[in-house]
Amino acid sequence: MKYKFTTPKLTGKPDAYVLHISVDGTQYKKRISKKFTHKQQKEYAEKLGAKWIELLSKDINPFDIEDKKKHFKITEKITFNEAYKMFQADFIGSPNTLNAYKYKLQDIDNLFGAIHLENIKSDDIENLLKGKIKDGSYAQSTVNQAKKSYTVFFNYCLKKGLIDKSPIVEVPKLKSDKDVDERLNPINDTDFTIIMKKVKELENPNLYYFVNFIYHGCIRPNELRNLKVKDIDIVHKRIKIRASVAKSNKLDYVPIYPALMDIINQMNLKEAEDEDYVFSIDSKSLKKTVFGKRQHRKDFFADWFRAVLKELKLHDNTGYSIYCVKHTSNIHKVNDSWKPSELQKLNRHSSIDQTLAYLAKITKVTEIDNKTSRTI
Repeated sequence: MKYKFTTPKLTGKPDAYVLHISVDGTQYKKRISKKFTHKQQKEYAEKLGAKWIELLSKDINPFDIEDKKKHFKITEKITFNEAYKMFQADFIGSPNTLNAYKYKLQDIDNLFGAIHLENIKSDDIENLLKGKIKDGSYAQSTVNQAKKSYTVFFNYCLKKGLIDKSPIVEVPKLKSDKDVDERLNPINDTDFTIIMKKVKELENPNLYYFVNFIYHGCIRPNELRNLKVKDIDIVHKRIKIRASVAKSNKLDYVPIYPALMDIINQMNLKEAEDEDYVFSIDSKSLKKTVFGKRQHRKDFFADWFRAVLKELKLHDNTGYSIYCVKHTSNIHKVNDSWKPSELQKLNRHSSIDQTLAYLAKITKVTEIDNKTSRTI
């Protein structure tokens, strides 16, 4: 083995973690970003340490750019393809995230893989995106995703000293008029009644309970997936959304309204242990319980809800999904005279703009044909 190195060691405390390693007697360290939750900070450090060891075991010093260039057989002027390989080797994160980046970066590699990285200009990136828009490949959301992927890659190249300036900075905003099926539409009252009737009739009550938590508490599906019995405070009538599971990474509380309390009382949570998940895969074989030791997979309830929609022929061309339940709840509450500021608090939004975005499609479930207009 070319290098002698120590086992990576994490020091400090949450929001101030530092990962250390010694390579051939030289000390290196990496501060762990505070943008992650405390749990994610440790997980990131473990992955990063494992990546360092993997590269060092292959006789590549992850802290020596020239060493990396030799390993990837990179000449003095690095090509896009060579930098792309380095980016993938260095990437720390979920495989799904990396695949999402690769899906967009492959377009650049196909066109400019052999071109020296420094010779790729903003016009090249702009023309690539314009071409995708013109041939109908990219809708507006795809354009935005592509620019995000390009930004991540070129920022990596800047940090590694492979380029002096990112070409993505000068790419203007581009608009795609490609028609796509609308998503996250609020569910109209007639359809909502039909859907909830079907969900309530299911032999296993889990989906019915899950949807009620979303509707009454405006709690996100992934937050519910991580909800534990200890987080439900019956005495103070509130639900704790722990920082480690909240989308905002901040501790917050959701009130338990009477309608939701009725649901909770049906779930027999008094028989559960504090560390049990409120919604557990264990309940698949125990149909009278909901809680258990094991979590459901991430999209379990979304897939189940989709299956119900398909059975009711309310899936295709409707824009409906389990995520629409929260949007629908917000619109119902507006119609029940809730103020935007009250909705913002319930949704745990950091700004009123986020809340208003939920209400942007209220016209889709608002009928005005039978209204009158006063004579003037």
